[in-house]
Amino acid sequence: MSRPLLLLLALLAAHFAYVLRHFEHVLQTDELYYAGKARAIVARGGLVRADPQAIAVERGEAWGTSDWRPQGYPLLLAAVSLGDFEHPAHTLRLRMTILQFLLVAAVLVHAFLLSPRTWPSALILGLPPWTFGFVNELGPDSVNVAVVWIALLLLWRYVQQPSAGRMFAAALVFSLALFIRPEMIAMPPLMVGVALLMRFRRTPFGTLVRHALVAAAAWSALVGVQAAYHTWATGQRGIFGGLHITNAGAFAWANNWWGTEKETYDFVYALTEAREMQLPERAFDTAEERAEVMRVIARVRQRGSFTAEDDAVFARLAAEKKRAHPIRSVVLRGWHAWNMWFNTEHNNPLLIAMAPVPRMLRLPVWGALLLLRWAILALAMVAFVRALRQRDPLSLLIVLLIAYALLRTAFVGGVLNWNVHRYILSAWPPVLFSACMFWRRRA
Repeated sequence: MSRPLLLLLALLAAHFAYVLRHFEHVLQTDELYYAGKARAIVARGGLVRADPQAIAVERGEAWGTSDWRPQGYPLLLAAVSLGDFEHPAHTLRLRMTILQFLLVAAVLVHAFLLSPRTWPSALILGLPPWTFGFVNELGPDSVNVAVVWIALLLLWRYVQQPSAGRMFAAALVFSLALFIRPEMIAMPPLMVGVALLMRFRRTPFGTLVRHALVAAAAWSALVGVQAAYHTWATGQRGIFGGLHITNAGAFAWANNWWGTEKETYDFVYALTEAREMQLPERAFDTAEERAEVMRVIARVRQRGSFTAEDDAVFARLAAEKKRAHPIRSVVLRGWHAWNMWFNTEHNNPLLIAMAPVPRMLRLPVWGALLLLRWAILALAMVAFVRALRQRDPLSLLIVLLIAYALLRTAFVGGVLNWNVHRYILSAWPPVLFSACMFWRRRA
């Protein structure tokens, strides 16, 4: 128990204290789905079929939200609930908050034990609050952090000493993440490709091919399980089904102008719930577009609900924006990838805990955390560049971890065109560890 380790544990305890003090809030958005599915699983004693309305949406027969989410997280909720769903916003949330906090904290402590056990390492791993941003949410992102960390370590073992068994274990654990978040289905093949590339010059090509086939078998088996569930649950063939949501057009429109996650996505959620909303002038390309958007907003507010016709207007405006500014549409994907890292978002328990603090004292804290974020990202990239020139085990780990962070960011922001910082939460521990390794030569 070195002093830096004690400092890290003290910082983690401080995070735990304010999270537990301010963990509770009403169920909202995705939480309603996950808690509802978990309740149904407990009541039935197993997985349940999709709601008939969701099936109709999947078939294109109705407007609404389809059932595309994998069932790994609802199964976990069902197990943790012990069958008690009387007060899920309190009892179940408290249990999951403790479990998810401990999972993330365990990852950070393990990262410290792998890194130079110095004061900077303790501060880098223990100070950032954003790694605990969603531990009090009934959502899969914090659990995904732990699964991805274990999978990356197993893949690191393979890179050091390749074998079919090590590859199978790494690919299997990595593929388990597709039961937690649907888009994680793309990450195991990408990361297996990185691991094979890292061994390309030192392992016979035939051996690498066999190992690739072993990884493909592990991944395909779990994809097959998910496809079987989806086909059984919805009656439609597929792996997850289409991403049919009530506000798809509004999201498409919001993704086609320069804005932060808070500006764009908060607008969509407020619009969907017919709440008061704000839009910056840069959201509009023309006066005609602004007028039409304001008409829809006024109509939604007056009616008190968001309809398929309203969403169709935004879908059409999004398509017009893409046609008028095709280069901007591509560049915005890069902006979304950038914004997931370089943002000023903080977790809700911390915001509530800091609310009584005078503004003149609160703002310097937020500014210091923003500078810390930038410094960590810079240190991690320097450590990554250094590691590319070295072949020792820890350098291989740094390369593997940063490769995951870069690929995850490119896929979520560049390919899927999502601007949600929690989708890269699983990439933060790899980045934090790599930043700690900046001091490796001095350690």
